[in-house]
Amino acid sequence: LSENVNLSAGVNSNPQLQNMLYMMDVVDTTDRLMIMKGNPGLKTGRNNAFFCVISTEAAKKYLRNEVSILYMLRDNAFARGYMYDPETGIKYMSLYNVDGNQTLEGVHKLSTYLDKRRRLLFDLKTKARYAHSVDMAGTIGVGASTVPPLRKVDTGTWHEELKIDLSTGSNRISAKVQSSVNRYFSKDPGFVDFTSWTSSYGASGVFNLPMDWGISTDLTLYMRRGYLDSRLNTTDLVWNIRLSKSILKGSLVFFVDGYDILHQLSNITHDINAQARTVTVTNVIPSYFMLHAQFRFNRDPKR
Repeated sequence: LSENVNLSAGVNSNPQLQNMLYMMDVVDTTDRLMIMKGNPGLKTGRNNAFFCVISTEAAKKYLRNEVSILYMLRDNAFARGYMYDPETGIKYMSLYNVDGNQTLEGVHKLSTYLDKRRRLLFDLKTKARYAHSVDMAGTIGVGASTVPPLRKVDTGTWHEELKIDLSTGSNRISAKVQSSVNRYFSKDPGFVDFTSWTSSYGASGVFNLPMDWGISTDLTLYMRRGYLDSRLNTTDLVWNIRLSKSILKGSLVFFVDGYDILHQLSNITHDINAQARTVTVTNVIPSYFMLHAQFRFNRDPKR
């Protein structure tokens, strides 16, 4: 099979500007437990990136193979450094410039049809990633500096993703599996190295039924493991569905959407990255049904 080979590479370097409010020499005490002080000495940050992509594509048979490499380095990156006072519970925060944030990532993608009629599509994606993260945090104590010390965390990630699509006319069935392993490690005192696993297994389908009815649905199992806090080790089975009915030769379509039918999702999420743990509360209803209609018309202009 003859193949087309494509090669692209480039270098980007973009400045990173900070909000001028954070550079004013003022103290914000609006939040009594989070005292924010401006830093007029902040320097302009810069994001540097190098990428290289090599792809091959067969001319007679749909077969695409791609390998990409990305390296990113941040100079004078902005860090929200803070000093914590254990006696009062107050955090004294300011913005600082830090160096050393960098990421190296490699991705391999393979996509091909498994049959001659091009109905069964196979996609495979593999990603390896290393990130070095630098932040600033400390505790107020005897002999402690007023400037937060540097905190450095390394993260290694291995990600696999497999997807298969089967198309028969206007109907389609898909199956997808994703799995990631993250290793967090650091030499900072008090940091405990650990490994986490994240995976999802799902299937979806789109079907056109007689009498202009249609149905689409997806069912996905999300799993997270490896965290010491049980609230982070979650198992959620999420099921969504849509039922549609078109009339007037398709000009008017009615939809009934059901999101998270099994009531597995919550509006409070716990997450962790290389530098911190975050708790996010969203003002939404994660599980609901919704009825809506869509009207489409075409009008040719007068000649």
